[in-house]
Amino acid sequence: MPRTIPFICRWSDSGVGAAWVHVAGELDLATVPQFEAALHAAQIKAWTVVLDLRALAFVDCLGAHAIADAAARARQDGRRLMVVRGASNIDKVLTLTGAAAGLEIFDLEPPAGGLERAQETVWAVA
Repeated sequence: MPRTIPFICRWSDSGVGAAWVHVAGELDLATVPQFEAALHAAQIKAWTVVLDLRALAFVDCLGAHAIADAAARARQDGRRLMVVRGASNIDKVLTLTGAAAGLEIFDLEPPAGGLERAQETVWAVA
C-alpha cells in the first residue's frame, strides 16, 4: 500500500506584496475548509499569491472548484493567483472540471525526491 502524505497547507509571506501557498496530500471534501482558510489569509496579506500544487497527491472536484473560486475572487479584487502546475492527475482533474480555464498555471521543477520528500519540502518553507 502506498504511503499517504497527510494534508498540509501552509502559506508564507514572500514580501513585496507576494505570498506562497504550499499544499501537500489530498485536497478533498475533508480538507477544503483548511485549504480555503489558508489561501484566504494569504490573499488578504498579498496582492500576488502563488499556489504551489507540486506536492499535491490528489484533488477532487470540490478542491478544483475551491482553487478556481479563489482565482476568480483574486481577479475581482484586482489581485493575482498564480498556480504552480502539479502532477498529471491534478492537471487532469483541473481540466475535466473546467477549473483550469480560469487559472494562470506555470511550471517549476518538481520537489526533489518526489512525493516522499514533499512533506519535508512543505514544512521547510512554512
